Amino acid sequence: MNEPKVLRVDHVAAAVRDLERTLEVFREIFGIGDFRRFENDRDGFRGVVFSLGSGSRFELISPTRPDSFLSRFLSERGEGLHHVTLEVTNLDGFIAKLESLGFRVLRGRQTASYREAFIHPVGFFGMLIQLTERVSAGEGPRERSEG
Repeated sequence: MNEPKVLRVDHVAAAVRDLERTLEVFREIFGIGDFRRFENDRDGFRGVVFSLGSGSRFELISPTRPDSFLSRFLSERGEGLHHVTLEVTNLDGFIAKLESLGFRVLRGRQTASYREAFIHPVGFFGMLIQLTERVSAGEGPRERSEG
C-alpha cells in the first residue's frame, strides 16, 4: 500500500449560530458570489460552502436541532473555527499511523465518492482535523456536500 500523504487543504469550516446573517456579512465583506447550500439531517446541521480566491473553500455550518454535535460545540466553545479538512491518499494508512501513535480517530462516512475520518481534538492539540479520501479513481478535487 502507498505511503499516506496529504494532497491539499480541502476546506476550512466555521461553526456559527446564525447562518443567514453570517453568510450575508461574508458576502458583503469578501465578495462571495456563488455558494452551495447543504443540509445533513442525520447529524443535525446545515451550511453553505463557497470558494475564496484560487479555489480555497470555506464552509459555514449551523445546527438545525438542539441535540446536535454542533449545538454542543457552540455551547461549549462559541462561534469560530470548527475543523480543517485535508484531502489525503491512503486514509487507512493515516488511521493506522495515528492510532499507533496513540491518537483517537473517529471513522466517518463512507459514500460512493469519498471516505472520511476525524482526528479527535482531545489529545491532538485541541484541533479537529477531518481526513477525506476520494474513492473514484481519476477524479479531480471533489465537491463535498455534508460538512
